[in-house]
Amino acid sequence: MSETKWQLLMTAPNIPAAHALATLLKGRGIECQLKSDTSLLGEGRQCAILVEASLMHRARHVLAEADFTDDELDFLATGHLSCDAAKEHP
Repeated sequence: MSETKWQLLMTAPNIPAAHALATLLKGRGIECQLKSDTSLLGEGRQCAILVEASLMHRARHVLAEADFTDDELDFLATGHLSCDAAKEHP
């Protein structure tokens, strides 16, 4: 039985962003693991997204083809919502 080799795909700025990306990947059949950079509690900590080494190319392709809005990309990169995204819409 061979052991799965995991590689770092990317680091998300916070736990919710990592879960969102993991959901996208898992929806495309790519198993992933999330590893936090600290044992501190809270959702505002960085989180590594690991994928099987054999699926790294596919995972990168899935992320590249994802149809993220500019606000979503900003949030995934920084963990902060833009002023427009934070406003409530009627």
